[in-house]
Amino acid sequence: MNLPTNIAGKPLDSPEFEPFWAQASAMDIPVFTHPQDPVGRSYETDYWLLTTLGWPYDTSLMLCRLVFSGVMERYPNLKIVSHHLGGGMVPFFWGRINEVYDRAGTVDGLHPSEDLIGNLPRPLFDYFSRFYYDTAVLGVPSLKCTYEIFGADRMVYATDAPFGPERGERRMRDYPGQIREMGLPEAETEKIFSGNIRKILKI
Repeated sequence: MNLPTNIAGKPLDSPEFEPFWAQASAMDIPVFTHPQDPVGRSYETDYWLLTTLGWPYDTSLMLCRLVFSGVMERYPNLKIVSHHLGGGMVPFFWGRINEVYDRAGTVDGLHPSEDLIGNLPRPLFDYFSRFYYDTAVLGVPSLKCTYEIFGADRMVYATDAPFGPERGERRMRDYPGQIREMGLPEAETEKIFSGNIRKILKI
């Protein structure tokens, strides 16, 4: 099943979508997500900024909202595959996310953890590490960042073909080599290429 990161501008944690998450959880089927054009930020269409930054940002917002709203807590067996390494922002900003929502800390005298995630009984890592992060993003450093935070078990090989340069052909040529360039043990490389997606799809 595939979902955009927002539906007509509404975030996926909106109350009207709760039956969907309940059904996806009950059926134990994976939900693949792809970024959708953000609503109300038309200036992102300038200079192709929507493709380069707008879509990844919308993906990151979606993941955070699914965690902070309690969706991931209410449905612990949900399997969500996020595109572009989850927007790339979640692993890259993992330290910042933990700093802001540290239950023992404050931000400018405020306690975001009390205001925003008081309904989450477990550490944030327990929720964010349940997402799968697909590799449809260019660059070994980005891949390594996600690997260092969440590990090979949460990464799924993808290229976004037939989209991209040369109708996706360039990505089909280049992306496998970037996975191998990470220099991981072969067992972990194979998890990324095929093992994880076979597990998710039960094949």
